[in-house]
Amino acid sequence: MAVTARRLYFLPLLLLLPVAVIPAQPPVRSALTGAELPAGVRLEKGFMTRAAARATLELRAGDAGVKLGSDLEVFRLPLGDSAVSKSAIFTALRTQGYTLALADSTQSFGVLSKAGARHLLLHAVDRRSGWLYIGQVTGDAVVAAATAAPAATPSAAPVSAAPAAPTAAVPTTAVPTAAVPTAAAPSAPPPNGPAPRFQLTSTTWADGWSATDQPDHVQLAKGDIRVWLWHRVPLTEAMRPPAREVKDVFWARDVAARYRVTSVDDRTDETRYSALEYREGAVTTLDGRSNGYVGMFVSIESGTAQSIVVLAPTQAAFRQLFPTPESLEPLARMNKFGVAATDLPGTWSSSGGAYVPMYYVSSGLYAGTDGASIADRFTFFADGTYQSVHSGASGTVGRLRPFTQRYQGRWQLNGIWELVLTNRYDKKTETYAVSFSSVTGGRVLHLTNKERGVDSYSLGRAP
Repeated sequence: MAVTARRLYFLPLLLLLPVAVIPAQPPVRSALTGAELPAGVRLEKGFMTRAAARATLELRAGDAGVKLGSDLEVFRLPLGDSAVSKSAIFTALRTQGYTLALADSTQSFGVLSKAGARHLLLHAVDRRSGWLYIGQVTGDAVVAAATAAPAATPSAAPVSAAPAAPTAAVPTTAVPTAAVPTAAAPSAPPPNGPAPRFQLTSTTWADGWSATDQPDHVQLAKGDIRVWLWHRVPLTEAMRPPAREVKDVFWARDVAARYRVTSVDDRTDETRYSALEYREGAVTTLDGRSNGYVGMFVSIESGTAQSIVVLAPTQAAFRQLFPTPESLEPLARMNKFGVAATDLPGTWSSSGGAYVPMYYVSSGLYAGTDGASIADRFTFFADGTYQSVHSGASGTVGRLRPFTQRYQGRWQLNGIWELVLTNRYDKKTETYAVSFSSVTGGRVLHLTNKERGVDSYSLGRAP
């Protein structure tokens, strides 16, 4: 019997399998705000990423007149995706009923609010990704959006334009628009006059507020309200409990030594977790000729203290402008001066770091310390060239990964508030917002990239 050969045919296996359907990415929800963010946004929990975000938001919080709380979220945004662009995210937030008060010229930073809850929000872009930082707001400071307050853009006045007897000012972000009573306030001791250290020693805002640099403080001036922003000093053991109360030390130095105090009110708040270094009271001049009302807030930060003293004609005028003790603190932001071309040449530098011990969740045993340190150094030459070096290390202590970046190019000031640097990353030209703040013995130079808010420096003059 003959056997007939048969050819067998097999269908490709691919045709026999079901086609897999990839589900669309769901939107991401911010646990901190409850807002729904577009699909493609990714929550980041890395220590170094969160540490950088916190440092950035803390620097920017003062621009919005608020304090950064303990809660923080960091989201990574893919570049080139229009669905997760800045405009798409901001539009999505507004569609969900959130109010976004933008507080900088790049329209990337501001305060997000809904149903009484407020959060800082910053959109930034670095070399590889976009970022969205969301931070909790704490405190009662009033927020004013830059888009709604164009008068906040300062213009510098020459030294000769400084008033003969500068008085103090209250920035519009800290006070209502109600007029100050015209009753006479006690006169202040005559200032020593601004030290001729820098070309621009006064700033005048379009709404009439002004700041004048003095050797040991900054005086703000408008109408009958006067403010002294005393420079920060080290907070020694002799200035704090159990030796003394902090507010007693500064009240004696900045108020009792200059006026006769007739009443005192500490406005204590038993619900606060930490002590509030604040005091106010009625005063008269030492010669008894005029009366006034003084408030003092002491800001404590990184082992230093700054006394902010406000003088108003009456208690009613003071309480109208400063309804809470914390509303004095935003006054410190008016320590701001323009940069002249003759003041920039030289070397300016800064350094810092953050370290956190890590422990195993399962056993509680020590797992090492993660940290990062960075140093920035800019050298500006009188011929219009510059050099900058950015170095640091990150990772687990003992196995830190170092890095160094070097740039050199040309610098140019556009007016006194903007600095252009050529040949930065990828040979690009970058524009920075630039300003000085006054400190004991000199100035701090502030640079903030106008496209990437996370690219920010606060630099001291190197010897």
